[in-house]
Amino acid sequence: MKKMERVVLLALASVFTVLTTRPAEAAPLALSWGGGWQWYSNGPNPKGQSQKALPYNAMCMNNTPTGIGIYAPTAANWNGKVMYWFDGGGVCYDQRSCAAPASPSALLGDFFAGKYPLAPFVFRDHFNTSDFWTYVQTGVGLNINGLMQPGPVLDSGVFDHDSTNSAKNPFKNYVEVFVPYCTGDFHVGFNNDTASTIPGRIKSGINFNGWANAVNAVSAADLAISSASTGKTITQTVVAGGSAGGYGSLLLYGTIRALLPTTEHMITISDAGTPYATGQPNAAGTAWTSQGYLSIPPGPAPPPADQTVQGPKTPSKVSYMEDYMADAFGSTWSGVYPASLKQTPKGAVHGFYSIQSVIYYNYVNALTNHSFRGYGDRFYVIDGNNDYIDPFFFNMFLQGNGTPTIATAQSQVVATFGTGFLYQVTNAGANITSGSIPWSEHHGYLGDDIATWDSSQFFAPGSGVKQFLSTIPL
Repeated sequence: MKKMERVVLLALASVFTVLTTRPAEAAPLALSWGGGWQWYSNGPNPKGQSQKALPYNAMCMNNTPTGIGIYAPTAANWNGKVMYWFDGGGVCYDQRSCAAPASPSALLGDFFAGKYPLAPFVFRDHFNTSDFWTYVQTGVGLNINGLMQPGPVLDSGVFDHDSTNSAKNPFKNYVEVFVPYCTGDFHVGFNNDTASTIPGRIKSGINFNGWANAVNAVSAADLAISSASTGKTITQTVVAGGSAGGYGSLLLYGTIRALLPTTEHMITISDAGTPYATGQPNAAGTAWTSQGYLSIPPGPAPPPADQTVQGPKTPSKVSYMEDYMADAFGSTWSGVYPASLKQTPKGAVHGFYSIQSVIYYNYVNALTNHSFRGYGDRFYVIDGNNDYIDPFFFNMFLQGNGTPTIATAQSQVVATFGTGFLYQVTNAGANITSGSIPWSEHHGYLGDDIATWDSSQFFAPGSGVKQFLSTIPL
């Protein structure tokens, strides 16, 4: 893809909506090689913190400006590879779920008290310059995916460039692009949600903008990196994210693949964002008899006969999450996929692109189809063996007969995609903690201290992130 084509794509993404109009005569994004983390935004900066101009306007769900962070090693150390991290922190798609950001401590307390919410939730409706520099400071703020774990932030795990363990970080010499999450839409929304076509879904009134933010971030960063006078070209791009950002990384594959030249090999990693379509297995373990919290598996099993129509959300009766998402977020993100992937299962108001079928399409074609646009690209999911958010959501969204175990849910994913897709890490055990909080809470494992990655350690064995990363071509 030529540079001019990338500029055109950037401009097109900007004119689709008022909220992402490109500033007049904006200069291209200016990289700072070897200068540590840099923040790019056109928002206010009352504290006078370091901030550079962004060649487009990135917006949050509360209509305030946001931006992107970029870490570039020295030009000499750069290995020709780039990682985009899509941050996480919940999802919302109607008036109730988008009403106000949730309190992580309150939700954690409710969980341990056996109380479950009746709707999804988001943790951030804004992310500004001050928020970014809080993320960069050691041990300050929330985990990178915006959930329960206090730290680490943008100086740990895959973002560790200078600690005594940083030599063990395979991303140390990557250019890293941090895309905040303040849009509540898995980074794929591109719609002003002012009307609902689903009975029971009350419009949120939110201008969902995650897709435009993502397209512009990748377009601007890729152009800036490719144009830099380093004597090197980009050979590999890793698209990763935690929790909601993990879903975003998987769903955005088609969009990002279309933006990048085919010479840039892509690896997609969803960290604690597993595309479950769980339900309950039949006696033979060959089909699933009830709906999971996203959508149906792409296999032969039909929706259950007792599938109910859209109705009020309760822990035991809920309409399709992805049907709600399509109504609220729009379908721009799915425009790169064939219409044959669209499903209208029983009870759905309109057809939608289920998360599992989209990922399955990408996964199988990239592995087997030499004519596929991303042949040779790879897809991975990291999931904990005792992540509390999994049964949390199973309880909230499951239709049918009971709540599945994490093992049952993971077996469905493995049955659909094969053993090379899902990598289970350990997040249950006396030796695995962050401060006083056990790792059975929900977080992005790639952001954990590198000292906790190795599951083969005799004392305080870690999660297994080291072992996972050793299996993929980084």
